[in-house]
Amino acid sequence: MLAVLTLGDERSRRLVLRGRLDEAAVLVANAATWAAREVVLDTAEVVFVNSIGIREWMHLLAALHQGGATLVHERCAEPLIEQMSFIPAARGGGEVRSCFAPYLCSACGHEDSVLIDVVAHRAELAAARPPTSPCPRCGAAMALADLPERWFAFLHA
Repeated sequence: MLAVLTLGDERSRRLVLRGRLDEAAVLVANAATWAAREVVLDTAEVVFVNSIGIREWMHLLAALHQGGATLVHERCAEPLIEQMSFIPAARGGGEVRSCFAPYLCSACGHEDSVLIDVVAHRAELAAARPPTSPCPRCGAAMALADLPERWFAFLHA
């Protein structure tokens, strides 16, 4: 089940998505209700995406874009970043300002999902040099647990 919290007005609206983006997700039917000049999509709490869900997602983004909205992605969940890296249309032409990425601590083995400020680190990410993050367990530097060229491919699409 996917829940969508809407905040803001016709100038700027924030959609906070929570749950599964799958065949039960009803998004495009709400495009007119969610329309605004700028639509910020916060997907931090999206836990699963399948092919039918990503199709519905892309239809929503296309409808919002056709309605004149500027799309902004903030706090993009890992499952959506995976889709955006393989399917450029999954961004809907929107700018990704921040996203979660899988990180691993080589010192203690701790795995975590780390929020990356894409705007602040754009040059490093484009050069396949993601920032490190302190491990919450042992304090050592955690590194991206995937190939940076693959994880941040959406920057080049």
